[in-house]
Parts: sequence; structure tokens; C-alpha cells
Amino acid sequence: MAPLAVSGVTLAVVRGSGVGMALADALAGEGAQVVLTRTTDTGAGPCVNDRAAIGNRAGADAVISLHADGNLSSTARGFHVIRSTTMVGGPAVEDASTALAQRVVSEFERTGMPRSTYTGGKAAITARDDIAGLNLLTVPGVMLEAGNMHHPTDARLLASPEFVQAEVAALTRAVEGWLTQQ
Repeated sequence: MAPLAVSGVTLAVVRGSGVGMALADALAGEGAQVVLTRTTDTGAGPCVNDRAAIGNRAGADAVISLHADGNLSSTARGFHVIRSTTMVGGPAVEDASTALAQRVVSEFERTGMPRSTYTGGKAAITARDDIAGLNLLTVPGVMLEAGNMHHPTDARLLASPEFVQAEVAALTRAVEGWLTQQ
């Protein structure tokens, strides 16, 4: 299995590096080689172009960037997965990223976090062309917004150790399932 790049967490308030480390441990336990772009919550993480370059240089099977959204609407809650529509890797990488996004949604909805009420439509997948960390990839990659850190119910879930365990299990299943389809 080629290395899996698990992108670091940029919103350390509720999505600390602990989530990324736990996911890395789970994937490594399944035999994956995992490359992290960030291993602590201290200071600023690498620039988005550096994050993409880390996954590209590793020849990663997949890049997963872990985040929590900061939408300020009092009704905005839930998770969604962002995929790029303009990846340096071209249409084949974009198609593989779409399949990865679908797999992440399928598994992540089992965590107890609902699909987003404010973006991504009913599919909880948001197609964007303005996320440099995804656009610069030559390998498949997605960004998970695991919930809205400004919504009180989501914030409680995101901070819960039980949710973090469910999140890690869901993402592990998603990556494994997606890899078997490739």
C-alpha cells in the first residue's frame, strides 16, 4: 500500500492534532504508511501549498484534510466533505476524489453528526475550485468539515471522546473501502 497522507488540522480549538494522530494510528494499525502534515497544535501549521506538496511527494493514495467549520449561522450544523473541481492532477484525480468524498460521507454519517444543513446539498459534498490545499494535489484528496464548531450541539459532539472514536473509525472504514475500489 502506498503512503496515505492525513492532512493536519487547521482548527485546533475543537479539531486538535489528537484526531489526526488517532486516525494515523488506526490506519497504521491496518498496515498503511501514514504521513502527517502536522503532529501538534502548537503554532501555525504548514502553508496549504506545503500540505499539498507533502501528499504529492509521498505519492499518497489519498489525502484527507481534517477540519471543523466555523459558519456563524445559528442554524448551520452538520458535516460536509469538500472536493476540488480544479485539481492539478486532472480529471482522473478529481474523479477519484469524488469517489473518496462519497465514501467519507457514507461512513461519516454513522458517527451521529448529521449531514450539513447549510452546504453540500443533500449529498453533504461541496464542490469547490478555491481550496488551494486540494487544488494543488496530484493525488486524490478531500477536506472533511467534521461539524460546525459554532453550533452548540456540533461543538459538544466534536469535543466528545466518544465522537472522536466514532470519527476515527468512520474515516478508517472510508479510506479502506475507497482503496479496495481503486
